[in-house]
Amino acid sequence: MERKFTKKDSTDEPCMKPYLLLDMERTHNRQRRDHYVSPLERLRRRNDKWKPAKVRREQELAAARRQGELKPFVQPAGFFVYFIHRKTDPTVLDNLIEQAGKVTNFTIDTEDDCLAHRPATLQVELVRPNHPSIVLIIEAQFLPDKRTSLHAKINRLCSTIFTTGNHIFSWGAARKEVEKFQRFDLFNGVINIVERNIQAEFGYWHGYDDEHSPGKPYSLQFAIQQGFKQHLDKTATLAEWACGLDIALGTYRRERSYQTRDEEEYRSILTDYAINDVFAVTKLVQLIDGSSLITPPATIDFEEIDRNDQRVDDEQEAFVELHPSPEEWSMIHVENASQAH
Repeated sequence: MERKFTKKDSTDEPCMKPYLLLDMERTHNRQRRDHYVSPLERLRRRNDKWKPAKVRREQELAAARRQGELKPFVQPAGFFVYFIHRKTDPTVLDNLIEQAGKVTNFTIDTEDDCLAHRPATLQVELVRPNHPSIVLIIEAQFLPDKRTSLHAKINRLCSTIFTTGNHIFSWGAARKEVEKFQRFDLFNGVINIVERNIQAEFGYWHGYDDEHSPGKPYSLQFAIQQGFKQHLDKTATLAEWACGLDIALGTYRRERSYQTRDEEEYRSILTDYAINDVFAVTKLVQLIDGSSLITPPATIDFEEIDRNDQRVDDEQEAFVELHPSPEEWSMIHVENASQAH
């Protein structure tokens, strides 16, 4: 499924909501909802339990935005997003393969499902100077059968990007991130990339302080704040990323309409989060290189799930060992059953 993103009118509502509002809009009528807990509320509880310091810092950043000290993260003025999974149109994949063959610079990021402890999404930006960027969100838990022609096309697309010596920008070690997805047979041949670890480059560009070093690097959120005075939301690190982000997959549908709306909004928020992570790295490449790698001037302000001036390495957060509650285990089992068909 393709989504085209263009400049929002100034009267539009923010695409992403401040962290402090994550749990507010669904707490009313809780008794009437028969103990239903929305995915955003589950995320809030998880963050409160496992990342309380981060929650407090997020509140501080939200206050800084209200006071005009920071802006929300700014996306490019126009770009295309394509979800890659078992329902992707083969003709779309043919076009993406062609476009990927014309590009030599890519930015990547990945997300793991915090409850199931498995790779969930691989995000890839095709960095195209003077043209709108293309962002791919590869949903690893919803790929087609490996014996199908559709999977062969996805394999060809990923192989074009990751086995032909292209330059890959990432926050951290790109090869380590990409190798997590080898189990899905996405690459035909050996991974062959020229890595640029922008996290390491930013450290030397910005300079280290008493608390940071190459072994204890800055977070992506801190880099965006320092480089652009913008607030990059990172609250959804502990989200249920294997939920099926694309509405075309139908995983958002629930028995009750308000639950369906909650699930659909949750996926929209995670999608923006995933997109912003690759755009953030590309913006930093531009800043460090002093060149214009990004497409036309960034002019879209998206209000996000608020986060803080945190300097903890983002990569370390993914290794929090979570123990799902009985409610969350039930959710995982239901999703696994739906994916089996």
